[in-house]
Amino acid sequence: IIGRASRSSNKVILWIGVYLGLIIDYIMGAFQLSLVTHISFREAIVLGVYPFVAKDFILAAVAIRLASQIKVVLRKAI
Repeated sequence: IIGRASRSSNKVILWIGVYLGLIIDYIMGAFQLSLVTHISFREAIVLGVYPFVAKDFILAAVAIRLASQIKVVLRKAI
């Protein structure tokens, strides 16, 4: 999802792709946590997702901004 979105020149598509990928990652991680620890999916969300949401969304925004700037510099260099 993120790779496909990164090829788009539309920044909105990139932001949606990154956050959609992050949400899918959260769902898969919570599902695995619930299976391994034998807790409910809801508990897995509370224990394994909620503590990291704010940090991950901020880091994703920073990564998008940095990657966009690096992409521009690399295009000029080539």
